Amino acid sequence: MPVKLGAHADKIYQGLATSADNVYVLELVEQRDGVAHVYSRVLQEEIQIESSIVHPLIKGAEIRRYSQPRYKNVVLFPYEVTADKALGLSESKLRTNYPLAFEYLCRNRVTLHERSKADPNSWWLYPYPKNLALYQRPKILSQVLSTEGNFTPDLDGRFYFLGSGTAGGNAISLRDPSRENTLFMVGILNSRVTRYYIEHVASGFRSGYFVYAKSSLMNLPLPSMDLDNPADKAMHDEMVRLVDQMLTLHHQLAAAGTDREKSGLQLQIAALDRAIDALVFRLYDISPIEARSIPSSP
Repeated sequence: MPVKLGAHADKIYQGLATSADNVYVLELVEQRDGVAHVYSRVLQEEIQIESSIVHPLIKGAEIRRYSQPRYKNVVLFPYEVTADKALGLSESKLRTNYPLAFEYLCRNRVTLHERSKADPNSWWLYPYPKNLALYQRPKILSQVLSTEGNFTPDLDGRFYFLGSGTAGGNAISLRDPSRENTLFMVGILNSRVTRYYIEHVASGFRSGYFVYAKSSLMNLPLPSMDLDNPADKAMHDEMVRLVDQMLTLHHQLAAAGTDREKSGLQLQIAALDRAIDALVFRLYDISPIEARSIPSSP
């Protein structure tokens, strides 16, 4: 199959590398009136910081298939993103526009100075400023180390995430970031077919874990789709419908209050998973006999 995910992805990238997570990553207590009340692990105390300079932050384990991430932390992001470029805030702009953040960074100045490759003239910035303009874009989030596909859409470009090796996350920025195309891709990525592919090309770990790394994902074969063809268009639209329904069910599951309610939703989710896999088999022209050799999700 000549079409690869890399041809549809603008970029597959890792999470933030701040070199001082204990400074920049803050546990969210509450936000009100434009101020975030957060707990600083490095200072071991609760502080206040401007809400506009922090963003929701998720870790690899908090990225779950078809689920809206539940975040506990925010990241202090001393940059402004304009025209797809992330520019570091100057010291004067920090002091003027974000006095609470500036005061907090100054309290950690020695720690930030001691980082490897830290610029003494911009000690408050990240020493590895890669992909910083991408986090606010629509994207598909995934765990790096996983027993199955754990892909979920971030259609609003809301979430930032960490990238510390296999414990971190990845994101896929699509050339066509429309909602329909994103949901179609998420359905394929969470399917048994993608899991089977990853298990045969990626590094494996104990207990059935595999690395969903950029190198493997870029070469993931995709079915050729001609949306002017009524049959292809019908399968494409069916995938979007199924994934949209899956997102709704996972949202309802997260809010479910009783075990009976959760059990009913889990049964519906399992049935939808099977329907998505069956559709993916059709997209890849995999026969029922061949499908039996592709294991079910763990």
